[in-house]
Amino acid sequence: MNDQPTDLITSEDRTSAMLAYLLGFVTKWIAPLIIYLVKKGKSEFAEYHALQALFFQIAIMCLYAVTGAMFPPLMAVVFVIDIVFCILAGLAANRGEWYEIPVIGEFARKQVKQ
Repeated sequence: MNDQPTDLITSEDRTSAMLAYLLGFVTKWIAPLIIYLVKKGKSEFAEYHALQALFFQIAIMCLYAVTGAMFPPLMAVVFVIDIVFCILAGLAANRGEWYEIPVIGEFARKQVKQ
């Protein structure tokens, strides 16, 4: 998805993309949705990362619901997955990389390209 050269990605775009992940860990879907709506049509980079963070947090909430209902101790594993991917993706976005979370990233890329 490297359509936009790294030198054309502004510092503001990188910061917005990073915040979508890091604030998403705290607010779940709210911060990524707000950042997506603000950046939509203005920055493909920030839009992609905010949408990916939004989809990721929705998937995490579903995993919390399933594991909480079936086997509550697994919720700790979901928590670790959430924090690890949020940190990895946030740091990559801040470096200007088109980081792609498996499965979710491809779906987000297709949505941004439409």
